[in-house]
Amino acid sequence: MLRALSALPLLCAAVACTAAGSGGSGSGGDDSGDGRLGVRSPIGCAEAMDFAGGTLPEGATDQECSTESGIDTLVRGTFRMPGADAGPWLERAFPGARPLPEAAPCEADRCVETDGAGGEADVVRVSVTDEGGGAALVTLEAFTL
Repeated sequence: MLRALSALPLLCAAVACTAAGSGGSGSGGDDSGDGRLGVRSPIGCAEAMDFAGGTLPEGATDQECSTESGIDTLVRGTFRMPGADAGPWLERAFPGARPLPEAAPCEADRCVETDGAGGEADVVRVSVTDEGGGAALVTLEAFTL
């Protein structure tokens, strides 16, 4: 087992993955990670929702979405929408979504996940945070495995 692990740096060097690789889950294209993702690129949030298998709600504002591709593809995004519309939109966009498991971190008012919703993603996670004043912040994370 130790011999196999000692060959890992050579394998990583051969495919250009390093401890400070070019993928990951932080911000920007120079994130450290495991080599499964590439450089982050901005995309339209309608395209992000297509990848996730849902639809962007009408009137969504402050849209910021991005994609990272490598071995896997990760799409992330945030947007705001009227808070009163968030629950019904979430149920229409991702009808089979279930609450995140207790072990999964969720600091929003509502967090759900689904295994593929008809888009390219294998897993989709959506959180909705009530920001008061009638607004909700929606956060999307969708990825392939």
